[in-house]
Amino acid sequence: MASPNKHIPTVSIVLGVLLTAAGVAAIGFYIFSVVTVMDEPDRSLIFWYSVFLYFGLIISSLGAYFIVVGWKATKGSKRAALLAQRSLLLFTIIVALLVIRYLWQGFEMKNEQAAYQAKMENFRALERRIHKIEQIEITDFGSNGFNLRLSTSGSLFGRYRIILRVRNTQALFLEKEQTLQLLDSRVKNTMEVSFEQLFQKCFDEFRNSNIYVCIPGAGTANTRFTVEARLFPTEATLPDSTSGFIRAEELFTTSETGFSVDTVGEPDRIVVEQFRPLH
Repeated sequence: MASPNKHIPTVSIVLGVLLTAAGVAAIGFYIFSVVTVMDEPDRSLIFWYSVFLYFGLIISSLGAYFIVVGWKATKGSKRAALLAQRSLLLFTIIVALLVIRYLWQGFEMKNEQAAYQAKMENFRALERRIHKIEQIEITDFGSNGFNLRLSTSGSLFGRYRIILRVRNTQALFLEKEQTLQLLDSRVKNTMEVSFEQLFQKCFDEFRNSNIYVCIPGAGTANTRFTVEARLFPTEATLPDSTSGFIRAEELFTTSETGFSVDTVGEPDRIVVEQFRPLH
């Protein structure tokens, strides 16, 4: 068997001293932290910083081991010298693996940050191009319902989805979805909302509820409703370069309008006696 390198004992002792000093410093830091919080109401650092105590004990014990085997090796013990050589080799391998893992994690984090940055740049670029709601307004109304005119503008043409929600302070009465073809920089679309659609829930899930407008025989005056429109492109409208980075639902714009009504509840329908746009 080949003799261990004559410098191995010295390296073992030096490494042991450094490890022991690091371990003692970690233990000292923990003791200092504990002393500083002893008079504080919150002493959670005693628990959270205990990792420094355990780390210090392990490192200082390892340092003491390297000092002992290195010292014995300097006294001519071949067994101690061989043990020091093997221990240093194992220590070097472990440190190298930890360094490689740290560098790999840093590489992965850098890639994730680059991917996130690319997503945000694409997101901001698409935000500037997508059709956005400029205005939503009630244009026509009568005894059976009303029309909504949706004005949009943008430079990303294609199919868009619009979700229309009508609610008052008590409940969501209507959620309506429609696909639009937006093939010009400025587009106006009209959506029809009938009172039969609007109050259909009064005879389904709101039956026997405490929602006043749905109670048969009851009348309401100046009951206010909010109309919200949410517009976003379909996945097919987005450029291929954004696939896997951006979901179409993230690129939405919203707008609101409203109206008030006077109603009378009948057994099979809600009669709207007065309708007043609020915007």
